[in-house]
Amino acid sequence: MCEVKIGATKYKVENLQVIDPTARGVVMGEVDYPECLITLLGPLNRARKEETLIHEVLHAIFFEAGYLEHSEEMVDRLTPFLYSFIKENNLDKLFDEVNRN
Repeated sequence: MCEVKIGATKYKVENLQVIDPTARGVVMGEVDYPECLITLLGPLNRARKEETLIHEVLHAIFFEAGYLEHSEEMVDRLTPFLYSFIKENNLDKLFDEVNRN
């Protein structure tokens, strides 16, 4: 199990073989805000799991920022852009370059 820090809050991240079998549709991840826990569906391929992590982290960011009733549509729309930004840019190198001046 690993952790991510969102604002001042540490969230544990864990993989499970099944997430909420009673849910309608496919559930690939979820956030438990009181427990500070992000759960991902274990059998996902790497890219899908990474994108799901970003999706759930966005939910947690909105929650920690005080947007308790944010929409799933907003998170769904932002997820692929944030995921591709992270994957396609070497952020450490980018931060070094922008701090040179």
